[in-house]
Amino acid sequence: GVVLKILSDFTGMDSEEVHDAIKIKFLPNRDTKLFTTRSTSTLSTVQFEALMEEIRRWSAMELACSIPLPNEVSYDSD
Repeated sequence: GVVLKILSDFTGMDSEEVHDAIKIKFLPNRDTKLFTTRSTSTLSTVQFEALMEEIRRWSAMELACSIPLPNEVSYDSD
């Protein structure tokens, strides 16, 4: 959605690359012997919003890229 689009535009990566990078950074699966990530589709609404907040905070601090809350701005995708 919007977060992927903003980060994709900001970094020059495509949405799929951004999605994969976010999963690696924020959703590692430590329950397996090999490195895997959890799927965002397995998250509850509360868990997903906590993830979005963590990404917004990280993006602001590490990338200097502001990601608005869902009700703050409309961001049309291409």
